[in-house]
Amino acid sequence: MLVTCWLGIIKMLAFRYEQSSYEAYCEVKSYMNKIFPGASSNKYINAELSEMQRLLVSLLDADIDSGEFLEVMKMCRMTGV
Repeated sequence: MLVTCWLGIIKMLAFRYEQSSYEAYCEVKSYMNKIFPGASSNKYINAELSEMQRLLVSLLDADIDSGEFLEVMKMCRMTGV
């Protein structure tokens, strides 16, 4: 569910919308942290993910502002994640 939900939503925000919604990102991040606390430090999940996917999962624990969020979206578009 972490890969399907969290990474899927990140991908949707990056590719579906011309202007990615920071507010939607924050809401989804809050929800994911409620249902999957500590997901970014789960050794079993991280072993199965690519480097870019691990970076995106680590965002669950990171406090980024809207400018940093837009940079992440740009990076996702460039890498195809």
